[in-house]
Amino acid sequence: MNNMKNKTAGKTGVSKKMSLRSNISLLVDEVLAGVNDRAREILIIRYGLKTGVPKSLSAIGRKMGITRERVRQIESDSFKKLKNFSKSDNFNMLIENAVEIIEKKGGFCERTALKENLVENPTSIEKNQLIFLLNSSSELHFKKSTLALKGFWYKEKAFKIDNIISIHNDLLDFFKKEKRIVNFDEIWEYIKKTSWGSFFDIPEGEERLKMILNLSKIIQNNLLGEWGLSNWSPIAERGSREKAYLILRKYEEPLHFREITGYINQHWSVKKALPQTVHNELIKDERFVLVGRGIYGLADWGLSGGTVREIIINLFENKQESLHRDVIVEHVLARKKVKEMTVLVNLANQRYFNKDEEGKYFSKKKK
Repeated sequence: MNNMKNKTAGKTGVSKKMSLRSNISLLVDEVLAGVNDRAREILIIRYGLKTGVPKSLSAIGRKMGITRERVRQIESDSFKKLKNFSKSDNFNMLIENAVEIIEKKGGFCERTALKENLVENPTSIEKNQLIFLLNSSSELHFKKSTLALKGFWYKEKAFKIDNIISIHNDLLDFFKKEKRIVNFDEIWEYIKKTSWGSFFDIPEGEERLKMILNLSKIIQNNLLGEWGLSNWSPIAERGSREKAYLILRKYEEPLHFREITGYINQHWSVKKALPQTVHNELIKDERFVLVGRGIYGLADWGLSGGTVREIIINLFENKQESLHRDVIVEHVLARKKVKEMTVLVNLANQRYFNKDEEGKYFSKKKK
């Protein structure tokens, strides 16, 4: 292993991924040679090593004329044998890469994340092949998923698995108490002050916390990297309104509803949004402000709805004094996506506005 580490020193993660992709099928065949024909057939079907579609124990049992329990026993006995089966340097390199990734993540790594770090954009067959190969290693262990946590790989029991469960429960209590979305830095500061502080007092401490968050099926993050409970609206990201709200917060400027739709479809590709549907949702929600023809911003930004004239009148009502032209223009442009000339044309309407002796504007309504 040490020799292999020296040989691979200096290689980039990308080159390792490319090298593994070209060898992965050969590694599967190599490992399968360590069991008899019957066990080999069961493992190939069980893990979808050729088709990309894994089969259940029951389905395999029906196909082979044996019980479900017998299939499970053959699978279990096969991996016990394969863990002790002599492997090639290429297999050892795969496991070495996996261990390196796991250690960088803080000692454990969610199963999908590990596969994607080993092979870039793996196919369904490659994903299944990787699961099979990782299961064949004596160095790696796998914790199955639960209702609250996804499954993950770890190298050895350097810590109690129950610690991860307990920390996750504490994080759930934190969010339930806060009742708001928070960024990662807030979570990090919170956890360091708890009794779990020492668990994260390692160079990979932040990565360890991020991995626990990523393991959660209940705590999730949104497009902006904000964390909260999965059923909270800013986190669930359901519907065009919430997605549009996140898009405007992400890009921090007013956008046409067609641009907003384009960004929604770029970031959420499962179901395509339609421009008119998005437009209709924006109209109904007071969080969005129409600041130009089809252009929306957020009320949180201090933007104003209504016409340019109405914005100017409201300004005078609030200030209760005459104002210089530049002050009025700056105020309107900060709240409405229009040209400066549009503001000046409105100010020139003497039915509503006029100038005093100092050349400042006032509203006739107040004079």
